[in-house]
Amino acid sequence: MSPFLQFRLWLRRGPTPEKVGVGIAGVVLVAVLAWVAVPTGSQGGGAVAATGVQAAGATPGSSASGPVSETGSAAGSTAGGASLDGAGATAAPGSVAGAGAAPAAAAALPGTSGGTRPSGSAATSRGTACSNLTGSDQGVTPTQIKLGVALFDLEGGASNSFIGVPPPQEQQADFQAVIDSINKAGGIQCRKIVPVWYQGNYLDSSQQHATCLQVVQDRVFALIDAVALDSTQQGRDCVAENKIPLFDAGAILGSETRGSLYPYVFSDGDQWDWNIRNSVLGAQQLGWFKGLTKLGVLEDDCYPEVNSETTADLAAAGIPPSHVVTYDFGGCSTIPPPQQVEQAVLTFQSAGVSHVTDLSQVPKSGYFSKVAQTQNYHPKYNVSGGAPSVFDSSSGSSAGPNAQNFNGAISITELSYGAQNSKNVPYSPATTACNNIMASAGLASVQKQGAFFAGETCNLMWMFQMAAQRTAPLVRTGLVQGLDQSGLWLQSFPGGQANFNRPGVVSAGEYWRLDVYDGSCPCFRVPDPTWRPNL
Repeated sequence: MSPFLQFRLWLRRGPTPEKVGVGIAGVVLVAVLAWVAVPTGSQGGGAVAATGVQAAGATPGSSASGPVSETGSAAGSTAGGASLDGAGATAAPGSVAGAGAAPAAAAALPGTSGGTRPSGSAATSRGTACSNLTGSDQGVTPTQIKLGVALFDLEGGASNSFIGVPPPQEQQADFQAVIDSINKAGGIQCRKIVPVWYQGNYLDSSQQHATCLQVVQDRVFALIDAVALDSTQQGRDCVAENKIPLFDAGAILGSETRGSLYPYVFSDGDQWDWNIRNSVLGAQQLGWFKGLTKLGVLEDDCYPEVNSETTADLAAAGIPPSHVVTYDFGGCSTIPPPQQVEQAVLTFQSAGVSHVTDLSQVPKSGYFSKVAQTQNYHPKYNVSGGAPSVFDSSSGSSAGPNAQNFNGAISITELSYGAQNSKNVPYSPATTACNNIMASAGLASVQKQGAFFAGETCNLMWMFQMAAQRTAPLVRTGLVQGLDQSGLWLQSFPGGQANFNRPGVVSAGEYWRLDVYDGSCPCFRVPDPTWRPNL
């Protein structure tokens, strides 16, 4: 697992001044890398250099180019319940059906249940639907959908290698491969997808804002963002505030799924309120709180609403404030000052804390466990769902824990991390489908790409396809209703499982499973592949 996974997490949640400072220092870059769940934002922010419009099929690395993602088939399955010895069944995807069919005849993507299928053949429905098409919204003509795609570019792209992220040219090749697969299967609602490529350098907030304005000026139908515009909440929200749907790879706040940004923000990650509730109530369901004397909570001030949700969820789990000791690192620091970590350990140890829950926006428990080990202090740990991407021994992250002190720690996660370290935990059918697309384009598989980038590419593009394929007429404000009809979706690794089966759901992350830290690895492993519905 590459250091980019840690960088991704930090990039999405860390403060802009720290990001700028860290970006200047290459040594700190490697220590600060994190990529797992990110929030959103409003005007301003991060970095992104716009390129231009590119014709479909243009080679990666040029100023702009082609279309979107791929098609699919049968249902990815789910298993409920709290048993840790059951195996989650996963149905293999069927053959790729006509992705260009009209919304009523939309084929399921790999790992989806496909929503409601019409009677009659897809070919007949498609033949009828493909006649008399019109330009239904900005960026949509009778034959094309103009789709923005933002690529991650750290200081000119060369620095991507510091954190294990493929350079922009390789990212574009991944996206183009998925785009070509959709277009070859008929496009979306009989329209080919023509991308407009952008590059996002998070170190330059003025450039990022300028790129947002360029996206607006280009009048694309929607924007796919591979964490390129996410260095600040403001940078990301700029797109949505201008009524352009944003399909992002990062976790979003519950507040960002409502209000003026709805229905323009989507995520193939999860929502923070779901993540925190699952972390607390899932731990309760699994019996993690057994033997509790005091609970220590590590938090920071990145997003105050997350802290208040934590308090409410602990109360729902039956843990009163008198049994909770909180240490707030303040701000949104990525690498906490050593004296703060030492103070946190001293505070918890002296208060008789037996269990430590780390719900800080960028996990601090790795640093905490190192100091705790020197103090012969061995609490039980429960860390947020992004930690398995940061705390793996192969991530190259300085944030990783002391293996002995952290052994047995749990993480309630909405992602698939840990599967790569676990026997008898199969990759999803969507992972196979994504690998087939990459192979057909002569590209590396999901598992062999830095930051598993190809998987993220497939997931983002397929999520957009699921929404757009079922939206009639094809308009920006209708994408959320189109997504609502998509049903169960088991993403490509490293994504998790989602269920778009009711109004208003704009993100994945509706299911979770348990990861357990194995100090002998040291890494997180999945003891049971079962996906459980949100609590």
